[in-house]
Amino acid sequence: MKISVIVPTYKRPDLIERCLSSLAKQNFPKGDFEILVCGNSSDKQTAVVVNEFIQLNRGINIRYLHQSCDTPSKARNLGIGKASGTTIAFTDDDCQPDDSWLDEIYKSFESDDIYGAGGVTYTQKHDVTPLTSQIENNLDSSFPTCNVAYKKSVLDMAGGFDENFPATNEDVEIAWRIGAMGKIVHNPKIRVLHPPRRDSFSKQMKGVINLEGEYLLWEKLPGIYRKNHIHPLYFLVVNYMFRLGLKRLILSGKWLLKDPTVNIRLFAIILCQRLYLVCLLPYFIYRSFRRRHA
Repeated sequence: MKISVIVPTYKRPDLIERCLSSLAKQNFPKGDFEILVCGNSSDKQTAVVVNEFIQLNRGINIRYLHQSCDTPSKARNLGIGKASGTTIAFTDDDCQPDDSWLDEIYKSFESDDIYGAGGVTYTQKHDVTPLTSQIENNLDSSFPTCNVAYKKSVLDMAGGFDENFPATNEDVEIAWRIGAMGKIVHNPKIRVLHPPRRDSFSKQMKGVINLEGEYLLWEKLPGIYRKNHIHPLYFLVVNYMFRLGLKRLILSGKWLLKDPTVNIRLFAIILCQRLYLVCLLPYFIYRSFRRRHA
């Protein structure tokens, strides 16, 4: 088996079905890749959808794996442990890889000194609103797990994903570690569509808690962190609390005439997120001083 595709998923049956449909259209030989959908044992609806897709697409090697996975890291590690491919490609359940995705990934590993490969993640700009979330990435220094691949032997050497991370920065952490071990290349032909998606209010709030991943990065890989960022507290206060919030409000200005309610909802979300972060700041400040005096 040349490539194993790992897709973590949780309670998004409609999205995983679309993702699998895109993977089923790959122009890479069907016998040379497998798809491992990694879910949570409690997610019965997703299990039904994936198993039905498997029955309708018997020409493709698809397996549904499940256990008690409360983070994407655990789900991906489950897939790594069961994968048969020499290369492991990662995408997310809300993504749709281009038809040539696997073919371009395979071409990127022609040299033995290449440990990983990433590409371009794009979105449908006409569907973007101030209330949607989407990923656009064309950087040769950023390798999010919605569009990246690593040699399985390298992932085994690295010990897989760090399961202490919440649903953020786990992909940055493993990319930094593997990048210190060997070469990760950027191939702009490795393309994945990440359609705009409107998140629930509860998920928007959970994103604030997940900012703890910034501290985990800083504590685990301080040398690499300082090369890329100043300090997690600076990121939380300056970048997240002020700069990113202000940027979202400015970009939403054109919606004032189109649909003012969008601006009202966006302002409410940003305000609630910042108030929540203010409540969490004492904890994050404590993390800063604990690290300094450790």
